[in-house]
Amino acid sequence: MDEDYLPELSEYEMQNLKKRLKLKREPTQEDVQKERERKRERLQIHRRNAAYLDAVRMPKSLKPELSSSQILKLITEAGKLKAVAEHWDKPFSAEVYGGILPLLCLYLAKDPRFEELGRSAGLNFSLSKGLLLTGPVGCGKTRLMEILGNLQLGDRNFAVEPFNVFSVRDVVERFKSSKGGGEEGITVFTRPAPNAYRSQYWHDAIGWCFDDLGTEGEGHHFSDRQNVMQGLLEKIYSKCVGQYFRFHATTNGSLEDLKKAYGGRFADRLGEMFNWIEFEASSPSLRPSVTMSDEN
Repeated sequence: MDEDYLPELSEYEMQNLKKRLKLKREPTQEDVQKERERKRERLQIHRRNAAYLDAVRMPKSLKPELSSSQILKLITEAGKLKAVAEHWDKPFSAEVYGGILPLLCLYLAKDPRFEELGRSAGLNFSLSKGLLLTGPVGCGKTRLMEILGNLQLGDRNFAVEPFNVFSVRDVVERFKSSKGGGEEGITVFTRPAPNAYRSQYWHDAIGWCFDDLGTEGEGHHFSDRQNVMQGLLEKIYSKCVGQYFRFHATTNGSLEDLKKAYGGRFADRLGEMFNWIEFEASSPSLRPSVTMSDEN
């Protein structure tokens, strides 16, 4: 509606105006002008309310079902942008990850072929588990998980189940520095973070990826010494049954290394929580190369 437009008053509205003003005469031009301005304001409020109700009643956009090939394309595009923004020594290339990236795309697409490939290889792959990427230092595990955890489609919509990547050493530091007690400082990691904008982002929770599992060492809060990550993962194992797909991890260690760090019994539990995806030992390092020159 034009801000300068003043709607005309009907005969009924003129009669009401006279009654309200208790006039036995016709309203003055000033009276009519003010009443027309009030009518315009009422119409504007009505239109705004109607527009709001229309917006509220509109069906929420449904999350599209993405295929593994579509997800691979999104990962490639996001990886190239991340490489430029963070000044990587080498550009992002899907080929560097060999057959691992297509396998991860099947998982992210919740494609049953992920589990079928696991069975054919004698592995207990499950779409209800999280991911545990293992492999040599510098092969790109962390960078890849950072891309997957924040993979977006359109305006801030998460294309797949989102998660935050958090270093296990930072988890231990939170345990050590917690004012309310060590456990209180890391409780946030024992469950997915609620997503307050679920209708906008298509997902109702944001998970966690624990980076460099097995490198954290012991944590202590005053006299309380313990393996912080083992305690944390034990809680997730017992409290988040059915939600393991919201938790992920990376490690440079082998299964034997994790058994030494956490004990054989808990290493078996890791197998129940995570799909183990192993990078080849010969995977090329993506870390920047540094050349040291001799000092004169």
